[in-house]
Amino acid sequence: MITSMREHKGHLYPGGISNKRIGVYELPDADISKYQRPWRAA
Repeated sequence: MITSMREHKGHLYPGGISNKRIGVYELPDADISKYQRPWRAA
């Protein structure tokens, strides 16, 4: 079961609280040029 997702640099990372792995999906049409700052954990 997927409980969360994160997009980063043209890839989508789904994960779940009961899983020991995460998935990776490439987003070929994602426009990440407007996001120049690196993502940082809060």
